[in-house]
Amino acid sequence: EPILSGFDSLFASAEQPVVLLDSPFLGKFKCYDQCECWTDLKKEIVPGEAPAISIYYPTHARFKAYDVILVISEDKAIKLIIGYQLKEGSNDATQDVEPEFHQSFVLKGVSPSEPRCKSNWTIPSEHEIDKFFGVSGVHWTPKQW
Repeated sequence: EPILSGFDSLFASAEQPVVLLDSPFLGKFKCYDQCECWTDLKKEIVPGEAPAISIYYPTHARFKAYDVILVISEDKAIKLIIGYQLKEGSNDATQDVEPEFHQSFVLKGVSPSEPRCKSNWTIPSEHEIDKFFGVSGVHWTPKQW
């Protein structure tokens, strides 16, 4: 499966989705980074009416399983959740996937030559990662970390 695709068919509205970073977030926790797992973070997310792609990037090591979480929402409902675990080397994911997530990916600094699945984590190949980031994002690929 592609790392990220198919958003057009997710939204009922013809309206372009907005892209948000760490938002919407109610902020009941003193700081966004105090959430330590998806259950904590999800309690603080209140989707709006408009189509949105929200990118959550917990910046501390205590957050379990995921380094980046995409939440696709519309009509005050979460439609899709995709999680990414980022690894500098060739290690596999060390946590179980969240059952509520529609897709979970491990992006490795040393990626396999062919995509594969392990313990419900999708591990894209180096070619898929390069294609996703494109020429302009080459310095953001895991092999550059």
